[in-house]
Amino acid sequence: MREISKPAKTILFLLAVAGVVWYGSTVARFLATYQIYDGVEMRLNEFAVGAVLPIFHAINPILVATMVAYVAFVALFVAFVVVSKLSLRWNGWLFMSLLIVGGLAPYELYLIAEYDFHLAHGLFYGWADSAYVEPMALERVKASGSYVLIQLASHLVALYLFVFQPMTKKPPTNEN
Repeated sequence: MREISKPAKTILFLLAVAGVVWYGSTVARFLATYQIYDGVEMRLNEFAVGAVLPIFHAINPILVATMVAYVAFVALFVAFVVVSKLSLRWNGWLFMSLLIVGGLAPYELYLIAEYDFHLAHGLFYGWADSAYVEPMALERVKASGSYVLIQLASHLVALYLFVFQPMTKKPPTNEN
């Protein structure tokens, strides 16, 4: 890979920070949310019956961190691709990372806009009650299904590609 400019390095650093925050908050939200529901039937666990609202008030900061960090991650990734001016033709790792992030982003942004934003907004401003939070959270879990695991594994692959930069070719030189 050729040397990249200082603005591209700065964007790459911010991209890494946003990626780490997003990845960590996604894992935390995944573990916290899936502990509330029991098995395939997606019934509330015994400890969660009657305590859904306090539980989601505790999860709300993780939810907000996930939303903000993912949007920042996608925006910074696009900015890095544009500012670094690396050729996708000669940097296969960047091309594969672009496919991973670009392929997974639409569905994640849909889930954020459709479920997470409304849930966080209602919890933050206090107008959401248990009758709103419980079905919304359950719909979110059902809509994402195993997508979360696929997304986390895919982004680990993208991290590997960024760190080790396989599939890098040197452009041909004109020797006349």
